Amino acid sequence: MTDDLREQQNGLLPEDYATSEKMLAEIVDLTYDCLLLVSVETGGIVYANKACRRLYGYRSEELLGMPMQEIAARDRNSLEREIQRVIKKYPGSYQFETTHGTKTGRQVPVEIISKLVVIDGKKFLLKHIRNISKQKKLQLEAELLIQKLSNHAYYDQLTGAHNRTYLFSVLLPKVVASQLQAGILLMDINKFKFINDTYGHQAGDYILAEFAHTVEDCIRKQDKLIRYGGDEFIVVLMKSSYEEAVSSASRIKKTVADRQFIFQGQRIECTASAGIAAGKFKTEKDLEVWIKQADTALYEEKRHLTVVAGQGSVT
Repeated sequence: MTDDLREQQNGLLPEDYATSEKMLAEIVDLTYDCLLLVSVETGGIVYANKACRRLYGYRSEELLGMPMQEIAARDRNSLEREIQRVIKKYPGSYQFETTHGTKTGRQVPVEIISKLVVIDGKKFLLKHIRNISKQKKLQLEAELLIQKLSNHAYYDQLTGAHNRTYLFSVLLPKVVASQLQAGILLMDINKFKFINDTYGHQAGDYILAEFAHTVEDCIRKQDKLIRYGGDEFIVVLMKSSYEEAVSSASRIKKTVADRQFIFQGQRIECTASAGIAAGKFKTEKDLEVWIKQADTALYEEKRHLTVVAGQGSVT
């Protein structure tokens, strides 16, 4: 077998063809990702393959000599910092994500691998640029899906309030970890069974949802509303004393009583009762104690008594 045949069989190209500038240019232009050669001295673009022209929308003659910061939407100092990072990585490469601007002003997320190369004694940045718009879109969709699933996991779908899973799995560990003082309101809707029996379950659902919205409007952003079960709700008042919890409960009950709840043209009277407790959360068992105290106070209020759970310490 001749050397030429052996060379062809091994997939090798003749030396003069492999090193031809035309052949290399064709290979580079077939590359789907962008390749830019940027002068370290001037910061100007000295080479751009066809993929760059497709991505940025500039003609070849517009790209050549263009300052890199026009595409990168960064100042010369930012480019200098990138150059220093690339130099530190030499002979390796520096990889990062950023946003580039097109001729039309559209912002495109890109991933860049930048490497220092020396050609005829001059330093250049060889930049491999990949459009990651699709990946970012998929990432955003995944994040939205996770958030949606989280909402299903931690929120009551009827009222929009947090649920018991959130209370015990998310909120309680945070409160205990911070050794937080908090007020607990255990609330329910007075005569809710009567509302369901008289106006129907759709009306009951309406009252539950609107009651939750009303309570949300009465509490601070840092406080949390939890649908505990049925028509029972727990309000966790962060960094609140017992006296502040009493004041919050009075304000919520007054707001609910003063509001007009109208379902399908019918006004439905809605009032609420509240049991109150407060204390410092040292262990997760403390929440159970405060809820029991608040439940006792709620029961007493339901019997039209004025006794409410007092402050105490959990032993």
